[in-house]
Amino acid sequence: MVVEANEMTDKQKVIIPDTPVSVGEGIHLYHVVIENIDYRDCPDFCDAHITYAEIDDPKTGERRELTEQEIEDLDPAYVQEYIWDYIF
Repeated sequence: MVVEANEMTDKQKVIIPDTPVSVGEGIHLYHVVIENIDYRDCPDFCDAHITYAEIDDPKTGERRELTEQEIEDLDPAYVQEYIWDYIF
C-alpha cells in the first residue's frame, strides 16, 4: 500500500496494489486508489472515495480500468466498507 499526503489539506491518497477485494457479487477490484482520506473526519470519512480501480472484465477476461461511470455505479455500501477496511 502506498500513502501520499497533501500537506495543504491533511488529506491522504491511498493506493492499494493487486489485492482483490469484493465490492459486490462476483465483482473484485484491483489496484484501487482512494482519495480524500481526512483523519479529522474519523470515523465517517465522508469525503473519501475511489478514484481509480481495475477489474477483470467478465466479457473479455482481461483486466481493465473502470470508467468514471462504472466507479460511480458501484454499490455505495460496498465501497464505503472497502474504504473503512483499508483505513482501519
